[in-house]
Amino acid sequence: MRAAIDPDALRHYDRVLKLRGSALAEAVDHKCSACQVMLRPQTYNEVRTGTQVVICDSCQRILYFNAANELVEDRSIRGRPRVLYGPAAAVPRILEEADAGYGTGTGQAGYRELAGLLARQLAEMADVPDEAMRAGRRWAAALYERPLPARRLSAGEATAAVTDLLGRLGFDPEPDPDANQILLHRCPFAEVARENRAVICGIHLGMLTATVERLNAPLGVEGLDPFVTDEPSLCIARLATRARSRKRGR
Repeated sequence: MRAAIDPDALRHYDRVLKLRGSALAEAVDHKCSACQVMLRPQTYNEVRTGTQVVICDSCQRILYFNAANELVEDRSIRGRPRVLYGPAAAVPRILEEADAGYGTGTGQAGYRELAGLLARQLAEMADVPDEAMRAGRRWAAALYERPLPARRLSAGEATAAVTDLLGRLGFDPEPDPDANQILLHRCPFAEVARENRAVICGIHLGMLTATVERLNAPLGVEGLDPFVTDEPSLCIARLATRARSRKRGR
């Protein structure tokens, strides 16, 4: 998932997290909630639209906007209703672990928190499915660094390669060749995916599709069925065997 996030945003997140202990801050009532500095109107509007990563000029934290905190005044008189701000609603918790383990194997909570923020921003874009697929393809390009084999793989060999990659990513995959699918018994970003299924599952679908295409095998990805069951967690990657194209003789 880190590879699907802009590298500059990750480097900035790392730097601020180590310096200040937290790298995210909610924008509330035109102010950064962490340092209480007033934001320029343009900056505040950019945070509200959620189409880009916006940084507080004062404390350098990455700003996010929680629409649940913004209320519109109920007026019975003429005039434009004011925007009001109620008590801060709890931002969905991405992981139960704190960032105390950051920098170790248990320190991925910070990255998942950032992934949750960027997923919420991506969810505000006009064409969420296409944007998520494109992000997934970029992730695949960064993940699958092994050289391609000299020969074309069979569908079974390609399935095994994809299963190996999913295993290294923590999806706990189980190939089901009879049904032409891979059972995913775990989602490393389940908390974020349940909050923004179209974004996270779309990224995973894009990553799978691009990986299979790169293998140049008679195999395709038909779709990804998220959270077929919740307890225990199960997602299904549906595959399809394709006929090999034959080269025409000269």
